[in-house]
Amino acid sequence: MTIFVILLIVLGILLGRMIYIRARRLSMSVEDKKSSVLKKPKGCDMEQCGMSCFCDDEALMRAVKMEPEYFDDEKLDTYKGLAANAYNESQINQFSEVLMTLRPEKTADWLRSLDLRDIALPELLKDEALIMMEEEK
Repeated sequence: MTIFVILLIVLGILLGRMIYIRARRLSMSVEDKKSSVLKKPKGCDMEQCGMSCFCDDEALMRAVKMEPEYFDDEKLDTYKGLAANAYNESQINQFSEVLMTLRPEKTADWLRSLDLRDIALPELLKDEALIMMEEEK
């Protein structure tokens, strides 16, 4: 009986360790994918904003702007103050509709507008928005 208990404890420890290693590998692969989207291309210089190679004076001036710009998305104002992970499928679809109708060069402006209006972009759409901004560059 004692051997059985010890065996169960050892198996539990091994199983826990395997789950931990798998979760760590998965999170590392997600980070690798995100960093590849955000990677600076060769030839970047630090005369720009330092955030990315794609900043220009016009983008910096738009970032200083304190009034939000609307992109036919006034209905999203109802989600002011809601957490990025608190949206249901229908609400995420409303954000997705706006995002899919934007030209890639307007994606950063729309995200800035949401930020000024205290509206969080749903977690499920953040990677998609990053990819759209990358396509614009």
